[in-house]
Amino acid sequence: MTRYGIRIILLSTLLIAAGGSLVWVLLHTPQKQTATPEQSASGQTLYQCPMHPEYISPQPGTCGICGMKLVPLTHRQSDSGIVQIDPHVVQTIGVRVDVLQPRILQKSIRAVGYVHIDESRIATVTVKVHGWVEHLFVRTTGEHLRKGEPMVEVYSPELLSAQEEFVQALAYAERLQHAGADSAVLRSAQNGIAAARRRLELWDVPPEVLRKLEHTRQPQRTVILRAPFDGVVVERLVSDGSELRPGMPLFRLADLSQVWVVAEFYAPDLAWIRSGLPALLEFPSLPGKTYRGELFFVEPLADPASSTVRGRIRLPNPGGHLRPGMYAIVQLQVRTPRPVLAIPEDAVLRTGKRDVAIRALGQGRFQPVEVHLGAAWDGYYELLHGLRPGDSIVVSAQFLIDSESKLRAGLAQLGHQHGSPSPQPSPPPQPEPPPSHPNHSEHPEQKEKPAQHTTAIDPVCGMEVDTRTALRYRWRGRTYYFCDSTDMAEFARNPKRFLQSHEGHEQ
Repeated sequence: MTRYGIRIILLSTLLIAAGGSLVWVLLHTPQKQTATPEQSASGQTLYQCPMHPEYISPQPGTCGICGMKLVPLTHRQSDSGIVQIDPHVVQTIGVRVDVLQPRILQKSIRAVGYVHIDESRIATVTVKVHGWVEHLFVRTTGEHLRKGEPMVEVYSPELLSAQEEFVQALAYAERLQHAGADSAVLRSAQNGIAAARRRLELWDVPPEVLRKLEHTRQPQRTVILRAPFDGVVVERLVSDGSELRPGMPLFRLADLSQVWVVAEFYAPDLAWIRSGLPALLEFPSLPGKTYRGELFFVEPLADPASSTVRGRIRLPNPGGHLRPGMYAIVQLQVRTPRPVLAIPEDAVLRTGKRDVAIRALGQGRFQPVEVHLGAAWDGYYELLHGLRPGDSIVVSAQFLIDSESKLRAGLAQLGHQHGSPSPQPSPPPQPEPPPSHPNHSEHPEQKEKPAQHTTAIDPVCGMEVDTRTALRYRWRGRTYYFCDSTDMAEFARNPKRFLQSHEGHEQ
């Protein structure tokens, strides 16, 4: 075989291989799906403004709002509010998607509170006989007392008389015993001693005073009253020389080894407040320390001035660091008893009239969905209606999706599905030039007419507008005036809707 023949064979082989590769590529390359233009009921192609998706026209031209060139409205823009975004753009703007599922929700309820004295640990020291204060051992409020420490020395004629009766009963019983009296008489004498002792005990005479009296047989002119328990003097009501009457309070003592923190909860949190909730407390005056307690009581009445309800938390205070009046930050932890369907807080767009979430359909397709929300928890809302478990939703970059120019049309169409009439295609509004100023008349020889102030009614919002400065739209030989471009675009969709009660047009 000649050298020329070998070259022919090699060239033919390369051509066959190249042709096979080309056929394989054509067969395995996915065909790009092009969106078909949206058509009206009559089969006419509709056109839309890229900047104002709500502006739709049955014929090509420019937008009556911003002047941009209209583009054909495709199926993917108008089908159930679904919007299409290039997957590369989705990745660039950082769209994150989450899957709805039932979960246990929890929330932190924060409130302010103040340290209070435990009301079950307050005692009032009183006197039960008539007398006078001979000497005060406690001079100021706030003093710490130990159980048994002296508080006040009291002189009372009644106490002195009762002591003398007790001494006489003791002496009488001893004389009967030395005389050999029978048992019945001795029992009667012993009963007299017991009655005299009991009378002194009921008047709060300390036991050591009675023992000393029984031993020395010498009545004491004054009696010292002592502290009934360890505590702090929170109120002193007498001074040296004060006259005392039965039942008169002398001091108020409080045991601060245990205190209350009274927290104030506002109305939105009352549904979750109940006894038994664990509480976490912090005190700005004690930085770095955290206390744990339990909400043991919720008051049944609300404060009419602040519309709050108070709850009590009991805290041990062995070191006395918690002082009544200190400010506290209270945090309660509540959670749902069972899993509930929840949507992330970041996935909800609050429009004011309704709440909207963006459902991710895959392949760069998104759909706005109206949702009905329940209670708010930490980072989540209870989802009552609108989506189902397993749905994928957008949790970030929703506003960037909106700026991709497709979401506005979807939201507008979503609004039509909830009661507002569907927009009908209409010719694009043709703005008229403002009237020429009298000073620039084309016929200067004519006498200038003074400018007349005329008004008209915006057929969409019903407000009165100045015809010299308002936007105008001519339809079927008549001119209509509008406050802004939004009203003019709304009128252009379906003029008949607004002309039934309109009285502000001008020939």
